[in-house]
Amino acid sequence: MATDIAMEQQIEHPPVTDTGTPGAPIETDAVIVGAGPVGLFQVFELGLLEIKAHIIDSLAHAGGQCIELYPDKPIYDIPAVPVCTGRELTESLLKQIAPFKAAFHLGQEVSVVRKRDDGRFDVQTNRDTRLIAKTLFIAGGVGSFQPRTLKVEGIERHRDTQLFYRVRDPSLFAGKHIVIVGGGDSALDWALNFADSGQVAAEQGENHSLSLQLREQLDDVERALAKLDDGTYGQCEVCQAPISDARLEAMPATRFCIDHAG
Repeated sequence: MATDIAMEQQIEHPPVTDTGTPGAPIETDAVIVGAGPVGLFQVFELGLLEIKAHIIDSLAHAGGQCIELYPDKPIYDIPAVPVCTGRELTESLLKQIAPFKAAFHLGQEVSVVRKRDDGRFDVQTNRDTRLIAKTLFIAGGVGSFQPRTLKVEGIERHRDTQLFYRVRDPSLFAGKHIVIVGGGDSALDWALNFADSGQVAAEQGENHSLSLQLREQLDDVERALAKLDDGTYGQCEVCQAPISDARLEAMPATRFCIDHAG
């Protein structure tokens, strides 16, 4: 989750194109749906071929889930980059594609896609931005990012005052007692962040699930240490065959070879 203030200070926003005159669609080489890392890098690949691109995203800023959920969380699975944050990744991608001057239509969702007789695509958004594209790229991941709202009558009147679906500015919660509902990576990250100052009262069911998971992982580690002592570490518990070095390096506490891992 990104803070609006931090994003304005650290990320240079891409230019946003006007929706155009009604009745006059924007004609372009390519439309990319999704301004996350994949969509942004697609701009770069197209730019190398001198192909003009327009990007549509439901969020009000580029970066997708990396910026919306974990801008300051380390990411380890980017090729050739040992570690970076979601914010750093987005900043680098925006800098990389800047020479190609892609047009961004942010805060909009695609509502219509229709193939034309000439092979091109009609694309329209919920804000009536209309484009005609030779090629359409879908880089939306799991879909447009929308918070899963609480289904409690009357609770929406407290939105952005006492009820928040994302953390825009962590300092707003300093010194306050908060409840985090959810058990995904983002919820856990923010729980740990706020727990450093003793603020969090996490939802008990999620805490119990996490506790069981951590206990299971600890048991696996203790079991692996015992195997080191008795000389059986690295052997599959089913077939007693040696587990590959690569598998052990990736999962040091694994108990099974690849054939019996399922």
